[in-house]
Amino acid sequence: MRTASIRMNIIRSILSRISRVVLLSIGFVILFSSAAHSLPEINPSRYVAPSPSQVPDYKGGPISLPAAEGNLAEPSPAEQTDGNIYTLAELVDIALQINPVTRYAWAQAQASAANWGISHAPYYPSVSAAVVANGGDIPQLQGGESFVSANATLNYLLLDFGGRGAKAEAAKQALMAANWNHNQAIQDVLRNVPQAYYTHLAAKALVAADEKSLIEAETTVRSTEERLKSGVSTLSDVLQARSNADQVRLRLASDRGQVAITKGNLATAIGWPANRRFEIAREPDRLPVKEFSRSVDGLVDLARENRPALGAAVHAVDQAAAQLKAARALPFPQLNGTASSQILTTKDQNGTFNYGGVTLSVPIFDGFNMKNSVRAARAQLDAARASLKTQEESVVTDVWDAYSNYRTALEQFTASKSLLTSASESFDASSARYKEGAADIVELLNAQSVLASARAQLIGARMNISTSYAELLHAVGAELPAADDRIKGETDAAQ
Repeated sequence: MRTASIRMNIIRSILSRISRVVLLSIGFVILFSSAAHSLPEINPSRYVAPSPSQVPDYKGGPISLPAAEGNLAEPSPAEQTDGNIYTLAELVDIALQINPVTRYAWAQAQASAANWGISHAPYYPSVSAAVVANGGDIPQLQGGESFVSANATLNYLLLDFGGRGAKAEAAKQALMAANWNHNQAIQDVLRNVPQAYYTHLAAKALVAADEKSLIEAETTVRSTEERLKSGVSTLSDVLQARSNADQVRLRLASDRGQVAITKGNLATAIGWPANRRFEIAREPDRLPVKEFSRSVDGLVDLARENRPALGAAVHAVDQAAAQLKAARALPFPQLNGTASSQILTTKDQNGTFNYGGVTLSVPIFDGFNMKNSVRAARAQLDAARASLKTQEESVVTDVWDAYSNYRTALEQFTASKSLLTSASESFDASSARYKEGAADIVELLNAQSVLASARAQLIGARMNISTSYAELLHAVGAELPAADDRIKGETDAAQ
């Protein structure tokens, strides 16, 4: 019992000495490194956005999209009932919190930040400790005595000709690209939700327009039936009017189906299941767009400064360049320093052994791994540069297309308002002429068809303004410099 107690005290003493050596080594390394590095390995999460809904500000570039205010998460079960009415702003806030696309991009950025921290591990020494205790007769040992041995070892990479620095730089560039991709995911949501919202609004407006057209078609049917009874019309007129009314009913049924489909698409864009029960607020009186002061060339320049996908491509090139530098460092030797302290205790004696040294490792042949690593890294760099060039061209194309579609939508909206006015007047005139017997049923039905088409075109034009404006913001990557006040829209596009 006494011998066992003595050995336990010896082990405790050894462990205490080892822990002091390890703690002092780690403390010295951290103190030294804090003067030379920003220590992303200590808290890498500070280099990404604090939540999926917020734009990261670490090397994220001059993007001006506002972060969501508050902490709007998935509504509680008590709130998930029929009759919930959401504005577009509320839906966007919810989407930024729960949409899996933004959460995925945020998680990827967090992983990249952690990898950047991992890439700094070679700047620190590795410290390990081991304790071995054996008892009984051991023939392999001189004297066959029992013993207790403990040792602590410190290894540190002194020189590798820029290899670890290049790897750390590549990880840093990967983090920057991931932050830009997170920005892009947020912008995708800021485009997709409004577009789905206004498409759903347009589908509901088309149903309201169809219902109004159906009332007019049924009125025409009753008018032809009364004229038939009076002997001033024919059965053919009645049948044509009924056929027209049936066509309106068919269109109404189809448009009601589109309401359900567009509502499911909106729910999916937000991050809800397609069968989620909710309602959207009434369409605003004003179109949610602003006139802007820059030409299309100015918008292209703005996109080059703010487009997240372009920023990610730029950092992908820098990452590939750093990886090529790391690959080129592989053939060079590495210089490592080693220090070790060992305590050996036997029944008869105790001893402490300290030693240190340096190791120069020179790679000679590794199956052409180093040569092919350089080839692969160089090819990846060429691919990243080509991808950047493609992204630059895509920015110009996207801005040009979105700008053209937006200007076209504005012109179509103006023309469609004029068309609706003239179609309404034409229908009223044809209806009056038909009642007086001065016009036939074909003229009346044509005027009615033109009026229904004009209503649909105005609704579509109004929707196109909103969706194309959202696409333009997405293409530019930032809010547009405003010039004038909002464009006045129609209070009710179905009128």
